[in-house]
Amino acid sequence: MLTLYHRPACPYCMRVRLLLARKGVAFDTVSVPPGAKPEALLARNPAGTVPVLDIGSDAFAESLVIAEYIEDRFPEPALLPGDPAARARARLHALHCDRTLAPAVRALAEAESDADRRAAGAAIADALGRFDAALAAAPWLAGAAPGWADLVVAPWAARAAALGAADAAELPARAAAWIGRLAFLPDVRAEAAAAGWLGDAAA
Repeated sequence: MLTLYHRPACPYCMRVRLLLARKGVAFDTVSVPPGAKPEALLARNPAGTVPVLDIGSDAFAESLVIAEYIEDRFPEPALLPGDPAARARARLHALHCDRTLAPAVRALAEAESDADRRAAGAAIADALGRFDAALAAAPWLAGAAPGWADLVVAPWAARAAALGAADAAELPARAAAWIGRLAFLPDVRAEAAAAGWLGDAAA
């Protein structure tokens, strides 16, 4: 049995839970309070960060590393495309999310003034530009249905939607619609509700 060390409201942990669920993989969870570094976690990841996926014979940290492991270890249903170039593009989307969209969404969550919200909203709009271009030919990054790249970005999309990113800045049209679709996927919405993100756009 796999064991996931996580925090319920952590978007990086959420992406791992979404991918495992989409694969139909059973797993146990160990909830780690913010700031806590229990010995069991440190034994598996000396940095003490989450998520960490314990597979029994080994343990992996870093959500994108775990996301790739899940796809390799549980190939059905396939969430990454078979074409090597398309797989590379999906990984680039994931890196772009973590390098640009995630920090911008965190800034919006921590904004203390209207000026802060506008600055964070502008950063989100800028980060979404790359996704907007990729969505020109299909409703999802993966094509006709949500795939690995969409689900990896989904927690940040759901958080941005809950925080009212569209009210903080004018977002690229295709990417804004995509964020809405991601946020309303049943499994993503359930995760957002469990994280306490729904019902308070200023949370």
